[in-house]
Amino acid sequence: MNKNIITLIGFMGCGKSYAGRILARELGYNLVDSDAEIERRQNKTIPQIMSETGEQGFRKIETEVLKDLLQHDFTVLSVGGGAVLNNGKLLNDGSMVFFLDTDFEKCYDRIKNDANRPLVYGKSKDEVLALYNGRMDIYKNNCHFVVKSEDSAESVKKIKEILKNY
Repeated sequence: MNKNIITLIGFMGCGKSYAGRILARELGYNLVDSDAEIERRQNKTIPQIMSETGEQGFRKIETEVLKDLLQHDFTVLSVGGGAVLNNGKLLNDGSMVFFLDTDFEKCYDRIKNDANRPLVYGKSKDEVLALYNGRMDIYKNNCHFVVKSEDSAESVKKIKEILKNY
C-alpha cells in the first residue's frame, strides 16, 4: 500500500469526484479523475469509448491508465464506479483505498438522467439497483477503509481522521 496515493472508490454518484477535489485541496495533493484522464488520452468520451470497444475494451484502457496514474505520489485518485472490478489488487497495492459507501437513493438521484454514464443511462431504477447491489461486496472487499457518509465534506473529514493514524 502506497500511503502517498489516496484512491476513492464507490458506486457512480457516491461523491468521489467532489470529495476528491476537497481532499486534494486540503492535503495539497494533485487530483486525478481516472475517467477524465481516459477521455483526455483517448480524445473521446466514455460513452464513445464504450460504444466502440464495449465494456471489456474500456476496462483494458482503464487498467493501463490506472497503472500509469499509480506512479505519481501525492495524488488523490477518483476512479470510475467499475474500476475495482478488474483493478482491485492494483489499486490496493498502489494506494490507500477508501470506499465511499453512499445510500443507493442518493447515488441514483445524482445519476439517473446522466447520459455520460452508459451503464445506467436509460435503465430502470430496478436495473440500476441490481448493479449497485452487485457491486457492494466488490467495493467492500477491495478497499482498506469504508467511509459511510451521505455528504462529501463529511467523507473528507472522516478520511482525514483515518489518515492521521497513518
